[in-house]
Amino acid sequence: PHPFLVPFLTTEVFEVFGISIFTARFVQSFSVVLTTGVVMLLAFSLSRMVFTAVLSGLLFTTSPLVIRFGRMAVLDPVLMLVYAMLILWSWRMVKKRGVEGYIFAGLVGLSLGLAISTKLTGIFFVIPIGLLFMWQFLKTREKYFIGAGIICAFVCVTIFVLLNDPYSYYYGWTHFSDPKHSRISLSAILRAVTTVRYWFYFVTGLIGVPAFAIFLIALGRFKNIFASTKRIFLFSWILGPLTYLVINPIHVTGLSAEWSYLPIMVPFSIILSMTIATFRNKAMRHGILICYFLFTIPVLCWYGLRFKQLPLAQYLRARNVVMGDSAVTNILTALNKEKEESLVLVVTKGIDFPLWLVSDNLHTEPFYHLIEEYDYIVTDNQDMRKKAEENNFANVRSAQNPSEPMISLFKNRENNP
Repeated sequence: PHPFLVPFLTTEVFEVFGISIFTARFVQSFSVVLTTGVVMLLAFSLSRMVFTAVLSGLLFTTSPLVIRFGRMAVLDPVLMLVYAMLILWSWRMVKKRGVEGYIFAGLVGLSLGLAISTKLTGIFFVIPIGLLFMWQFLKTREKYFIGAGIICAFVCVTIFVLLNDPYSYYYGWTHFSDPKHSRISLSAILRAVTTVRYWFYFVTGLIGVPAFAIFLIALGRFKNIFASTKRIFLFSWILGPLTYLVINPIHVTGLSAEWSYLPIMVPFSIILSMTIATFRNKAMRHGILICYFLFTIPVLCWYGLRFKQLPLAQYLRARNVVMGDSAVTNILTALNKEKEESLVLVVTKGIDFPLWLVSDNLHTEPFYHLIEEYDYIVTDNQDMRKKAEENNFANVRSAQNPSEPMISLFKNRENNP
């Protein structure tokens, strides 16, 4: 189960502006705009250079990951905003002392509590926070960081308890049975790391070859990472989201999707901008920027402005980029053949159906009022199958993967003679 903070905010937007595709995505899109500002502010705080701050914002907003998934009605764009705030307050906390430092420690706890209240995977952000407190205390031996850590933990727990019902999560996870959770294992982690095809298309389609090339330069120029407090600070913030994605590799377990990488783009964009800023030769610096945007702009126009699918999901042809998922792929292929405006009821329990791969002319709903009003039904539920057949729906296609329930596509005979 996911926390309800983002759905609550979306509901409030619906109340004020009505229900539409724009309002459904407003919270996420606005979060990306705010995150851009936080990224620029954080970059300036670290570098004290306007050039680095502006460049960080440009690199962040032109990332294929942000362009593609930052506008989707999912939790991670909001999580990315809270993560950026968490990093910013943490840096201020490290640089300050006394009452002001404790205030920033409280803001760190506030951001961490909001992160976990946005999506439970925010608990992995405790890793860089914990390492930050340990590193600073061992380095300085100042009791200030013990006090700041206590304040941070107290505020974090308080915010989480105020915005959530902790017992409901305990009950949900202890009583939740899903065969896909068995895919989380050491062998899955090893397979994830060695899946060259996935990482090739991830780099080319979501990170972007120019950005990845600059990151390799960053690793070379920052090879002595531990010589600089700022470098340690920046690189450590990649650990939070990365740890979750290593334990739960998207393309192997299928328990998440590519948008889970969004929080990584906050420190990643700043690392890229600071790398470019290290070139003292202006011609070299400008040459890198020109090459970056020459490669990036066509990708943004093709996959971003035209709302096209990124090549990764299309190439692997699977939900959540899980390889070999032929059942859902078959249902998607049959459903996307419909070219008219159609209303689709999606009722699934044991299978995650990738709504982001459904054609734009197909409007999906997860619940139903009058079942006969729908043009199509996608379901893996036996009771829903019976209701579909009783209401004059024809079974267009059914498919099943090993160890998973059968998924079926039904077509309304009256609406589609």
